[in-house]
Amino acid sequence: MGREFDGDMHEEFTDSDRNSIRFVGSKIYSVQTCRIYYTSYDLQRECDTVNPCTHPDIMLRSPTTEEGAEPYWYARVLGVYHANVWTENSAIRGGRNARRMDFLWVRWFGEEPGYHSGFRQAHLPKIGFVESTDDFAFSFVDPANVVRGCHLIPAFSAGRSTDLLPHSHSTARRANPEDVDDWLNFYVNIFVDRDMIMRYFGGGVGHLKNTPPQQAHRSDPVDPDSEEMEVDDEEGNIDGNTRGDPQDIIMSNGELEVGEDDEEKGRQDDNDDENDNDNDNDDDDGESDEDEDDEDEESACGGDENEDEDYGYGSP
Repeated sequence: MGREFDGDMHEEFTDSDRNSIRFVGSKIYSVQTCRIYYTSYDLQRECDTVNPCTHPDIMLRSPTTEEGAEPYWYARVLGVYHANVWTENSAIRGGRNARRMDFLWVRWFGEEPGYHSGFRQAHLPKIGFVESTDDFAFSFVDPANVVRGCHLIPAFSAGRSTDLLPHSHSTARRANPEDVDDWLNFYVNIFVDRDMIMRYFGGGVGHLKNTPPQQAHRSDPVDPDSEEMEVDDEEGNIDGNTRGDPQDIIMSNGELEVGEDDEEKGRQDDNDDENDNDNDNDDDDGESDEDEDDEDEESACGGDENEDEDYGYGSP
């Protein structure tokens, strides 16, 4: 219906909106896998294959933009579906034309209350299943909103419980159908590959609109005021910046713009290089003249003795 993903708030859809949807042939098709294509931090095209039975966990961009909020939401895929649909809602342009719709049935993870993660805290993100009694514990997601698959590590110290889903056998445990309970918590493995690290660290050139909000104003999680960041150069400056004023170089629209100060410095450097080359040429000319004088002296003083030595034998 042309709405942006905002956490799948069901109350925004009225009964008339739901009743206006028509499924062609009253059919929904189930498939085994879903491929998620994404651009890596180094501008390469990559793909993650989501399978509800083997690789079911995914991450989505969080619609919450408040400072300090977690940058991603996490869910476990329970089913991959598609259907041909059309709508009687006149507000939707071309709604009567049948179109294919892909969607994922997911079980949501939630944040661990009172837990703080990040590079500064040296803690991995910690999540857990939302209780099944919650209205938003299960829902549908558009695959286009999925960033990529993710790797979750069970928090073994927290143990397992049946409180989150009090059913011994459930489709929600497709990845491990023999289980009768769930792990209480999971850690998100942000070090599974380089692309995943850059999604949490921030600054990946291929991660358009995927920089974590808490890292957007700083590209280095290390405290710049710490003693480890201070470097003493030969002139006694205590600066980590040895390239000059960072405002002289500006990245805009994919092009590198150089400030006027850099251009003047460049001209001065070129002039200095030309002068150095002239001096080097003068020195070379002087050295060649001296070599010629030495050769003249040797030829004048050498006589027949030098000729005998050159041929390797003496006169009879």
